[in-house]
Amino acid sequence: MKIGYSLDENDYLNHQLFIASKSERIKKKRQRNKIIIPIFYLPFCLMFVLNKQYIWALFFIIVPLLWFFIYPIRERKRYITHYSAFIKEHWNERFGKLSTVEFSNEYIIATNNNSESKVACIEIKEIYELQSYIYINLKDGQSLIIPKEKIENKNVLIGRLKELADFLKIGYIIDKNWEWK
Repeated sequence: MKIGYSLDENDYLNHQLFIASKSERIKKKRQRNKIIIPIFYLPFCLMFVLNKQYIWALFFIIVPLLWFFIYPIRERKRYITHYSAFIKEHWNERFGKLSTVEFSNEYIIATNNNSESKVACIEIKEIYELQSYIYINLKDGQSLIIPKEKIENKNVLIGRLKELADFLKIGYIIDKNWEWK
């Protein structure tokens, strides 16, 4: 099966955010950043409660609570800004270029611009199907990004990829509710 499509900045951005959301290291870092300030404020709150200065104690309760709920929103936007800048700097020459990908049981052949890459299917680690994308993750950390809206016969492609995943005994993970948060 052979498909053709082009990728834009948003396609690369969604892929980077998806990869970040699945990274254990980034998950731990984001959780740590969310709770470190509230933990830092806790001794001050206790100190003011013990000194019966309840107004200051309330302040040192409210500020960490606000941080706990507002910081994740700010952090999400920071990741988007960071990845957008990275993508514009490093991958802008790839935007809008026609790519073709051909699937067989042995190889995936991807062609774009003046280059062609041939990857053995045994190098596929897992396949993710999201609401708008299909990501084929390889064992070396690279991925194929397939935007579902930009291809014809997406149901045929999905069926073919499920067959390939079964043949290779790898995961075909459907996560149509994924969103960057």
